Amino acid sequence: MVCMKIKSGTCMMALCGMFLAGECLGAGVIPPAQPPLLNDSKGKEIKTIEQWEKRRAELLKIFETEVYGKVPETKYKSTWTVEQEDAIAMEGKATLRLVAITTTSEYGSHTFRVNILIPNKREKPAPAFILICNRSPKNIDPTRKEKSEFWPAEQIVEAGFAAAAFHNAQVAPDKKDADFKKGIFPVLDGGKRDATSWGAIAAWAWGASRVLDYMTEDKDI
Repeated sequence: MVCMKIKSGTCMMALCGMFLAGECLGAGVIPPAQPPLLNDSKGKEIKTIEQWEKRRAELLKIFETEVYGKVPETKYKSTWTVEQEDAIAMEGKATLRLVAITTTSEYGSHTFRVNILIPNKREKPAPAFILICNRSPKNIDPTRKEKSEFWPAEQIVEAGFAAAAFHNAQVAPDKKDADFKKGIFPVLDGGKRDATSWGAIAAWAWGASRVLDYMTEDKDI
């Protein structure tokens, strides 16, 4: 899962596991019919911006209740600390920042860490890519002693972008039988869950949003 943040114009987009239907379903398998996005819940064709805004809200609600779950409305505060900085990372091509992001609510606190490599050769703040790593943490080694095609940080920096990555399990366990008592869940759930509560994927996206929050305060990004 990758998120890209470009401060100019406040453009943010997420590229989340895009695969061709044939690759997912197998050769010769016909994908099931999908409901038309430009029809409302009653089948009426959408022709105006106002109609689309209403349909968009309907679609978001469907994803919230049927797929990803509802993020708790618990009030919280997130802060960050740059725990380590190296201005000559990648043989001088980048500045490395290891950032701890801590979220606190009435139910407790939780911290996860993100590795950020910012190109030194730039004339303005660098746009950035965020990787939510669901493989071994070795794939996002901030020292770059170990390199992985899963996080091609050198290529990203060379192209003028900042490369950021955090491990998904630091935010929420990547387990089918998770009991939702680890990671960010107890801090925001407060022990209260039901059939519509959020799951791991929603929690990882929430973590990426907190990284974006930090980036809006980093003058180099």
